[in-house]
Amino acid sequence: MKTIILFLLLVAGQLASSASALASPAKDGKFLVKFRSEISIRDAEVALDKVGLKIKRHIKEVDLYVAETVGPIDVKEAIKSGLYLYIEPNYIWHAISVPANTPNDPLFPDQLELQRLQIEAAWNHSTGSSGSNAVVVAVVDTGVDMSHSDLKNQIWTNPREIPGNGIDDDGNGFVDDVNGWDFSGNDSFPLDENMHGTHVSGIIGAEGGNGIGTVGVNWSVSIMPVRFLDKNGQGTTELAIDAIVYASKNGARVINASWGGSDNSLALRDAINYAYQNGTLTVCAAGNGSADTDQNPQYPSAYDSPGIISVASSAANGVLSGFSNSGQRTVDLAAPGSDVLSTLPGEKWGRLSGTSMATPMVVGVAALALSKEPTLSALQLRNLVLNSIDERSTYLGVLATAGDLNADKAMTALEDEFQIWPSRMTVAVGSVFEFSTYRADGQVSWQVSDPSLASIDTNGALTILKEGSFQVTAQDSAAHKATTLWVRSVPKASSVTGGCHWRSKKNSMKFWEKQGAVVSLGLPFFVGFLVTRRRRYSSEV
Repeated sequence: MKTIILFLLLVAGQLASSASALASPAKDGKFLVKFRSEISIRDAEVALDKVGLKIKRHIKEVDLYVAETVGPIDVKEAIKSGLYLYIEPNYIWHAISVPANTPNDPLFPDQLELQRLQIEAAWNHSTGSSGSNAVVVAVVDTGVDMSHSDLKNQIWTNPREIPGNGIDDDGNGFVDDVNGWDFSGNDSFPLDENMHGTHVSGIIGAEGGNGIGTVGVNWSVSIMPVRFLDKNGQGTTELAIDAIVYASKNGARVINASWGGSDNSLALRDAINYAYQNGTLTVCAAGNGSADTDQNPQYPSAYDSPGIISVASSAANGVLSGFSNSGQRTVDLAAPGSDVLSTLPGEKWGRLSGTSMATPMVVGVAALALSKEPTLSALQLRNLVLNSIDERSTYLGVLATAGDLNADKAMTALEDEFQIWPSRMTVAVGSVFEFSTYRADGQVSWQVSDPSLASIDTNGALTILKEGSFQVTAQDSAAHKATTLWVRSVPKASSVTGGCHWRSKKNSMKFWEKQGAVVSLGLPFFVGFLVTRRRRYSSEV
């Protein structure tokens, strides 16, 4: 079987307010523009015409204009006018992967990487959600094989849309979007022509208890396929924004974003923040470059946003995968991402590796927690997940929480009394991190143990003043008190100054990559793989 590379990198050049004077447009000639204040479409047309741009559409949810070039564009001069927050090209995003060996048996006893989450203990609390109470998780990716026997009963159905009548019944702007939307093909069939999205989906929610193939973190869940990457794993920022907005507006509580790159798209960050304000958490892969993303940021995982969890890949407890990015300021926690067994298109199963595989582990646990406690806010959900880790000394100075994800801790925390989440966190000087409480009785007051190092407001928003270690304490009106184990404030990375970031050289880190071929399985009584092996030396960019 043809090897397909999986984790997603951004390759277009960066352009924003700090870009060079004369900019080259993206491949499709489009730019994404945001004004500093709200103006009429007519005034926007006049302003953009002066800088060589013509409006194609307005994404009202994030007040963003998509424009095409009609002449030479001088971004530096445009920014000087003071009208614009940013003007950036419609970047192209790409898919890359680190495939690995296939096993002889795809059933749960062989899903050791899933079992490392303490998943069986977590299932004592909940195995997921179904029917009208199903937690909706959006897989914003290459699409999903919706006919796969392990996924077909897990696919989201739009309850307000009548299939096949050619009418936008729910008035959301998409005709017959019964099971999601394909922004890459602009149709209502978000099918997977790659394999990335199908593999991700199986990790989140391959159906449990059906006697077939694998089981996901959730035995039952509602997976919303939202495709913005084409069969080659490429998609633009515009389409990514459309996909995120669609997912959030149509009820997704969690978005799986197993893709990323080294360019800082402010427009994409705005879309993720919009989703967060709408109650949707976005979980992002940290990247497969063996790099420190504090120094070489990977987006969207490195955005400073309360709506994001950034995920590294582990090969064993306390051991990051050789390919995984890390960063004590920009990567939150680790989850199993090496040799992960999951669904593949065409009634197949196989093992793949990457932070792309670690990310749906976290998404799955978030969905499992919501199946038990659906009233959690997006902030509480993020902080619960960040709190649900096993701390590892090997991750200190490497990951913000210094921990491996533990699904059972997430579920048992929902049965405890008054708590502060998370109990461990690394925050950069000058940054703000918002803590949350659970089961508070009345008003909550906040304190830091050393006010010279940080301040905290009445909402639990911590502002770091200088380096050091301290604790945060929360107390409710009934005198219930909770204190963090530790908070570490560290310097802001010297190379991360805001604006644009571009990795100009190939990463020098190298690692051994295992590859395998997968064939379809005979089920339910016979399962097996035809496996070929070879080893090659590879490098990531």
